[in-house]
Amino acid sequence: MKPRRTALRTPVRTPVRALAPDFKIVDRHVASHPVTRAVARVNLAAAVLDFQIHLHLLADGALVQSDGLASAKVLAVAIRACELQAQAEGPDCRVMRGGLEACVQLSARGWRWRTADANAIDTALQRAVQVYNCAPAQVQTAAWQYVTDLDRRTALQHTTPTPPPTPTTTPKEGSTHHAT
Repeated sequence: MKPRRTALRTPVRTPVRALAPDFKIVDRHVASHPVTRAVARVNLAAAVLDFQIHLHLLADGALVQSDGLASAKVLAVAIRACELQAQAEGPDCRVMRGGLEACVQLSARGWRWRTADANAIDTALQRAVQVYNCAPAQVQTAAWQYVTDLDRRTALQHTTPTPPPTPTTTPKEGSTHHAT
């Protein structure tokens, strides 16, 4: 009898979209199949771990818009997953909201990094991975869909042209002509 040959299979590739150089977010369609969901969990955990290390290596004052946006999106999805499971006031959700607030402050500073933000965002991302991995597939899909819809609506608001202000006709100072 021949010994059974065991071969290592190449890992299943899941569709990912890069939002920041060292941080990838798994597409929401991955949640539709259990095997790809399991692979996505491993990929997400690895990506978040790499990103957390990256956070602690950033220099003060570095411009980190893509990193901040990627963190905020992951946190928003995990917070939405908590809300859908009626855990919005739980400790995990509160920690993630704190990390999201750090991202908001980062945005308000013009995406200039402060090393003091690393711990808040790092801890929030750890909780986000735990919450997301424990959520049922339907909750994962609904959370991704909600955040994606928010992105679309926000993008539409920022790209919709606003009409120019109507000019007012007032005489210039020092002008000798007056309207009658």
